[in-house]
Amino acid sequence: LGEIIQEPVYRAMYKDEVVMEVPVSVITNPPLEDVYPYTPGEIPEFKHIPFKEVEPSNVYFQYDYMVGTDTVLPPGFGPAIMRIKGSEYGYSVVTHSRGDLGYQDAYWGTYIATLEAVRKTFAVGGEPLGITDCINYGDPDEDPEGLSAMMHGLKDACEFAGVPVVSGNASLYNTTGGKPIPPTMVIGLVGRVKLAEVVKPHEGDVYAIGWDRFSPAYERILWDVIRKLHSCGCFIMAPSHMNSLEGYKNSLAEYGYALNVTDLPDVNPVHSTVLAVCENNYCIDEISKTIPVHRVGAVVKV
Repeated sequence: LGEIIQEPVYRAMYKDEVVMEVPVSVITNPPLEDVYPYTPGEIPEFKHIPFKEVEPSNVYFQYDYMVGTDTVLPPGFGPAIMRIKGSEYGYSVVTHSRGDLGYQDAYWGTYIATLEAVRKTFAVGGEPLGITDCINYGDPDEDPEGLSAMMHGLKDACEFAGVPVVSGNASLYNTTGGKPIPPTMVIGLVGRVKLAEVVKPHEGDVYAIGWDRFSPAYERILWDVIRKLHSCGCFIMAPSHMNSLEGYKNSLAEYGYALNVTDLPDVNPVHSTVLAVCENNYCIDEISKTIPVHRVGAVVKV
């Protein structure tokens, strides 16, 4: 395909004809873009943005997720869990985004989407290992500060969570008729899961656990509580939108269960709350000393 030469040039040939020749320095020392520093403000009062509802199964049923018979927990509950043959460990994988928040604040939309992906990983018993990101943005030549806000939001959230970004890509210049798409960061997060400790859906009382609003301090406490709930055998769901549980209901139905909730908390568009399905109350009694807990319904066999 090619050979290394002494000349400091990169030369492409087609049928013995030179079709491109550029100095190697253009590749190894490209011109740098201007750096746009960004200082975030306080978390805004986010509003509910009526994005079109999409049933998640329309996405993951496009492919047979049981290929290889390694699926331990199927998609539909947040992260899916896959076994690694011959190992006591498997891995969780989730993709997550909050374009509705990015539309209102590029920094906090990215920051919160990242921490929600971490929350969802903890909810299935995973320990976050690494993130791959997809930056979706309008025209950075028109609004470079917004792109800078997204990158700072990703950096600050990953440092808060202690999770590295190991890869990623960018889709820029998504503008039509002068109107850009919302600053939308998509987070892909892989976690490590001990297979013997995986909790699958089961019957039990459903509790809303956490706060009706979001803060990094609340989130840190919630992560510790999720670990405790998981160790008690609770099945945990971490919906970003508490008023949209159809995906969870449909996934539970695949296991032969019905999710009956009648008293869901009225939470903000951004919150630090999870739903836990528990078969006993001793764990709930313990954590209720440190975090708000409300019974909201039950999961029953059908």
